[in-house]
Amino acid sequence: MSSNSESMSPLAVDEIGPDAATGSVSEIFNAPGADIVFQSSDGVQFRIHKANLDACTEGFSPPEHSTFDEVAHLTEQSYILELLFQFIYPEPQPELETFQFDILFALAEAAEKYRVHPAMSFCTLLLSKRLPEHCEEILQHGLKHKIRKLVDRAASLLLDDPEDLSRKLDNCYLLPWMRYYMQCSIILTGCLSHLPDVRESHRNALRKSLETDMKKLPALSDIAFSEISDSPEWFNDVSTVEPSTTLSLLSNGDVTVISKDGVTFGLHQNNVRVCAGRLLPPGNSDLVPVVLPQTSSTLRLLFRFIYPLSHPDLENIDTSSIIQLYEAAKAYQVFTAVNLCKMYLNDAFRLSETLEKHAAAAFRYALEIRNFQLVDKSALLLITRLSLIEALKSMDPSTGIQWPIHYPGLKL
Repeated sequence: MSSNSESMSPLAVDEIGPDAATGSVSEIFNAPGADIVFQSSDGVQFRIHKANLDACTEGFSPPEHSTFDEVAHLTEQSYILELLFQFIYPEPQPELETFQFDILFALAEAAEKYRVHPAMSFCTLLLSKRLPEHCEEILQHGLKHKIRKLVDRAASLLLDDPEDLSRKLDNCYLLPWMRYYMQCSIILTGCLSHLPDVRESHRNALRKSLETDMKKLPALSDIAFSEISDSPEWFNDVSTVEPSTTLSLLSNGDVTVISKDGVTFGLHQNNVRVCAGRLLPPGNSDLVPVVLPQTSSTLRLLFRFIYPLSHPDLENIDTSSIIQLYEAAKAYQVFTAVNLCKMYLNDAFRLSETLEKHAAAAFRYALEIRNFQLVDKSALLLITRLSLIEALKSMDPSTGIQWPIHYPGLKL
């Protein structure tokens, strides 16, 4: 559990209240210090802290003068809300990779409906990993909530039967879909017409030419949506920002953070306390700036995860930056960023080129998550490249002690 005040914790199992015996109060979300009560469609109540809702969501705000005695009724079932509310507390988040698609999809719908950003970004990534299965459902979800990544990936897998999909789409997306299909079919038809005349040895070149031509086409999301941005100005690239420049989310930010390269960020204490449990040192005064060892580019990514804003798309970020973001997120307990980084690193370290380039980071990561296959692969790379002293610098002390035992023949 977090070391923060009781108001930041959802658990208080020894004071559930008189309804607990009937099962009408969530076993997890029942803290007596909570100030809002939600009730699921199957009658289970969830006692939640307003500060956490304010920090992590946009669609859960209760009436300004609501009281604990009032109950807000929601249309979702209790098992979905129990998953969803875990994303608004500074605790390790649920492992959803092995969940049935129906549960994951219902959670994704609820996350988008109530704009629970930590859950939104996680569900989007997990849904994209379920493709090519469930293409139609994922495309409909992406169109409904304007999630470009899901729309474009699912659309490219649904070109075989455009008429069937056309009958299922909302009218507002029918014309964009037909335009997208027509432009793709023109290129595909032209390619297929040349296929019989192309020698086997040249078909690979034809395939690459087709891929290049397809990438030049407007994606379905470009046709269906206009550009939408909810990013504050200071979330834009800070690589050209002069040191000592202040980048503040809002003028009333009450926590000052200074990066390693001298860029100052203005944050909000409630968001920091709810979403980054270890960012502020114990007893920190609001008037004293917090100096962090990370660069401004890493902090710019990290701080997006502590506000109810769209989280950064890590697919567009290089592996080195994700590693730095992961280390910072772990240090400050920004669990949403930790989970997303882990999913991307798991994929990245499967690539031999990435593993060779980041062998030391992969080794530390593999030990941490107890992926012993990755431990052996990355250790082998370290052995062939580094001396014992250099290898030890990339490890924590407990790992370093074991290294000479397992690899006694290493040179110093």
